[in-house]
Amino acid sequence: MKDNKYENYVSEIKPGKMLDRYWMFIIVLLSLFTVVMVGLIVFTQTQVKKSKDSETKYQYHYMFISQTRNSFISDRIYEEAKKHGKENEIYVEQLGRFSDSNYGTRDYLKMAMDMKVDGIILEGSDDEEVRLCINQASDSGIPVVTILSDCAGSRRKSFIELGDYNLGREYGRVVINITETRTPKVVLLMNEAAKEKDNENQIETGIRETFKNEGNHLQVQFSIQQLEISGEYSSSDKISEILLDEKKRPDILICMNEKDTKLVYQSLIDYNLEGEVKIIGSCVSESLLKAVRDGGIAALIDVNTEQTGVLCVDALNDYIEKGRVNNYIIVDDTVITSANVERYIKDE
Repeated sequence: MKDNKYENYVSEIKPGKMLDRYWMFIIVLLSLFTVVMVGLIVFTQTQVKKSKDSETKYQYHYMFISQTRNSFISDRIYEEAKKHGKENEIYVEQLGRFSDSNYGTRDYLKMAMDMKVDGIILEGSDDEEVRLCINQASDSGIPVVTILSDCAGSRRKSFIELGDYNLGREYGRVVINITETRTPKVVLLMNEAAKEKDNENQIETGIRETFKNEGNHLQVQFSIQQLEISGEYSSSDKISEILLDEKKRPDILICMNEKDTKLVYQSLIDYNLEGEVKIIGSCVSESLLKAVRDGGIAALIDVNTEQTGVLCVDALNDYIEKGRVNNYIIVDDTVITSANVERYIKDE
């Protein structure tokens, strides 16, 4: 009889204890969940606060737009401009970098205007639509500075360039350094675009004066050959004419742009004249750097990218803050030879 009463008592107690344990388990889970959620919220708010506290506050927003995508020189100028800007509370952004879209310079200029940036750094061109966009930006209060190439007739505020006279002097110095004869034949290849510039004779003047002042121990036979820009075929014909005439073949050819440099280099390969004619080229690209490294090109001359990046940012700052800036700003040059080319290749 006692056993039955005990069993009935146990059977009445057991479900109650199980129910209590269930609710205790639920309460513990809810407590843990609450603790975790509160912790996450506190952590998130802390991180957001830290992010806001450490966030750089920029005074100006400049847009960098280059004519040639993935250009070695313009990319390096942008990186230097971005670095200099960050040091001075200025955000320098690049539109269209590594983009495969069909947008052109005009499109990026319009985008920059729509974004209401404070200033634009532009690799200029003589395209009429680009000129109109620059004028439109100027009218809307957005100053534009051009680098590497100008946009003549536009209302850009400043053109940051490698001066033609200084460039000519550097060409002359490189000729003096690389010539293997006292009577070198040197040809400067000049195209229509260079001929039409107001200071077309500055490069020639710089070269001749350097030969006279620094290379007077040499008897340089210097001449200029005109290349057409109406088509690559006509330029190729002229280069072939220069290279294939043994009596007139130069010892050193000076090229004033990337296209001519590549064209002459390829012609030397095609005619098996590597080593017989030395090239002094302009502009820098991956393929040209490798040609310098391999001995196919004696030297490349282009703008000092670090100085250019700093100057284009400073030019916009001066115009915004002082209302004026020099129309032309001359930058130093960079000479790349086999002695220093590896530094540039490693930096790619």
